[in-house]
Amino acid sequence: MPLPDSTPPAPLPTTPGESSLDLLDRIERTLRTKYWCWIFREPGALPFSLISLLTERLPHIQPDSWLARAEFGGLFVNGYEALEDCRLPCPCKVEYYEPKFLIADAPTVFPLFLPEYVIFQDEHLAVVYKPAGLSSTPAKEQRHFSLKASVQKLFNCTVHMPSRLDVSVQGLVVVSLSTAMHSLLQRVFENRQVSKHYRLASSSMRENQPWEHTGSIGRDLRHPVLRQVVAEGGQTAQTHFSLVSHAPVSGASASIFEAKPITGRTH
Repeated sequence: MPLPDSTPPAPLPTTPGESSLDLLDRIERTLRTKYWCWIFREPGALPFSLISLLTERLPHIQPDSWLARAEFGGLFVNGYEALEDCRLPCPCKVEYYEPKFLIADAPTVFPLFLPEYVIFQDEHLAVVYKPAGLSSTPAKEQRHFSLKASVQKLFNCTVHMPSRLDVSVQGLVVVSLSTAMHSLLQRVFENRQVSKHYRLASSSMRENQPWEHTGSIGRDLRHPVLRQVVAEGGQTAQTHFSLVSHAPVSGASASIFEAKPITGRTH
């Protein structure tokens, strides 16, 4: 059966002289959240409580909305999710993923998972389609909208997802539905017995010659979701590329490439 929304996404246009940092800036603007982080190492600088800190540092947010925001997700103290107000320990690291949308509008911001997105199902396994814009598992930015939560609600059981797709990617995900299959499916992915292939649209008009690209990938400090090529301290990522075709996408000339990650990391 044809996959929903299977048309390749429009290529992200580049401008002459645009650097990789400029491109990261533009990608950051497309993220659904703004990342805030505060670190306290001395008791004298530590606010009385979590809510008092947030009210002081983020005055543009209504103070009476913080409990609802905590329940929605995206608030952490020393790496642990905070669902209510609390005294802050010392030392302390507070992180908040501030939504760029109204929390009340979240059901319209995140795509719905529909029953017809189940491509295959038996008593042990299911293959499901993940739409772009939906995280594979509950994300740090919010707790309620994910492929895993949707599938568990549909099948009324706990599922195991040994491999995930990034939130911006659409495609097929394999999940196990039975306890007996959880470890077996995990082992298949760990032993790299599953081949992953991605297709993407690019404004580049590269010649029809397969190539591999290797880079060292590290975190971008502006937002935990972002990654960038770094000179040192990153993890090696290797991806094989090949040209599929040249085709118009959203009215613009584009190349459709197939990418096969060799190391399995974000590239």
